Amino acid sequence: MLDVIDVKILSEFYKNARISYRELAKRVGLSTTAVMKRVNSLMDAGTIREFVVMPSHAMIGAERFWALIHTDGSEDEENLADSLGSLPEVHAVIRLVSPRGRSYLLYGNYIGSIRLSEIAAYFRRLDGVEEVELHNVIANWMRVSNWGRGEKMELTKQHLLALKSLKQNPRIQVKELSDETGLSLRKARRLLREIEDSGAFYFMVRTDPMVEGPTFRVKMQLADNEITPQQLLSSMQDICGEYTYGLGFSVTEPVAFSLTVGVDVLQMQRMFLAIERLPFVAAATPLMVLTYRAYPHLSQHRLDEILEGLTD
Repeated sequence: MLDVIDVKILSEFYKNARISYRELAKRVGLSTTAVMKRVNSLMDAGTIREFVVMPSHAMIGAERFWALIHTDGSEDEENLADSLGSLPEVHAVIRLVSPRGRSYLLYGNYIGSIRLSEIAAYFRRLDGVEEVELHNVIANWMRVSNWGRGEKMELTKQHLLALKSLKQNPRIQVKELSDETGLSLRKARRLLREIEDSGAFYFMVRTDPMVEGPTFRVKMQLADNEITPQQLLSSMQDICGEYTYGLGFSVTEPVAFSLTVGVDVLQMQRMFLAIERLPFVAAATPLMVLTYRAYPHLSQHRLDEILEGLTD
């Protein structure tokens, strides 16, 4: 179980995985040594799975999708999850308890509408799959404030050298980068600053979201087509407060998914009933999370392809 300090540390890493230990210590109210011990403990326990650097959605031309898949219950859960996660576009497969029985929520990214159609067709061909709901979404995150669409940047060979080292260690420091690449300290510092400030790359921490406690999603059928993602997210915050993780807002249908982390069953019940009563929600479906499986992001695969230029 995580305490308040652990949650604060993870929240800061969600915003910027390259935050220094000194700055992190200031923000959570510990000494630098104490915060380093906390981070090492979170890593040893598997709470922090990895730190990653990834090109932004704008950089690779990607969009987000979420899929809700319902099955007939005949599937092997692990085999189906790995079949779903075998696509480079899928980075999370979440087993749910839903009114339909066995269901799975998928998070992913795609490039081009043709590829999205191919992804949907692949899902429907898998054994046991009865229905696939595929939504192109705008995602509003409370915990991940810097993960918007991002920007583009032109990469030089020196940027690629720096990114190669960042891929191995997204928290690499200037001296380490200088030693690995043979670049001067001044140049290594400048390259890191350019990459960080460009908005063209995400510096993320990947965690097990269930370590903060029970998590649940609510699928909302919206009655008011004029409601905006930010207005809906504000309503979720009013109801769920600090437990609000984020929101997935479909751009093709009047559908949204709320994400809530770390609540007990009674809190979950109260929150769900409050969501049902919102005037712009026509229908709401609770989705309780059972398991969470993480796979590499499409952006991570694309970074590998970008770095191939160094060896060509």
